[in-house]
Amino acid sequence: MIDHTTQQQMHKLTTTWIMLKLSYGLMPIVFGAAKIFNLLTNWQGYINPTVLRITALSPVHLIYIVGTIEITIGLIVLSKFTRIGAYLIASWIIVAGTFFAMGHHYDAVARDLVMAVGALALARITEILHDMRTS
Repeated sequence: MIDHTTQQQMHKLTTTWIMLKLSYGLMPIVFGAAKIFNLLTNWQGYINPTVLRITALSPVHLIYIVGTIEITIGLIVLSKFTRIGAYLIASWIIVAGTFFAMGHHYDAVARDLVMAVGALALARITEILHDMRTS
């Protein structure tokens, strides 16, 4: 049987998990849709020209692909596969955030790396809660 203090700690951890899950699930969906519908900013301005040469894609098509990936990962985070989605979003933030912005937008790269740490925290908390519930 779980004592009262443990229940309180589990409640705090669960509340934190819900906040992270919603943040890392909804924000990729919102920003992915913004990329697809060209809202909020000129997303093409964030693309490293080297990426365009390597992929041979137009900026518009590359942004559509990025937006679709972000929406998909956001949906995975919001599903019962939160842990996997959190690792995917952390990886995506690191790879896409640094690769696409390489050479400029260093402020965005720094912000993205911190966001990746938060996504990794979501994955770890998901694992901890799973272990606590199944033990």
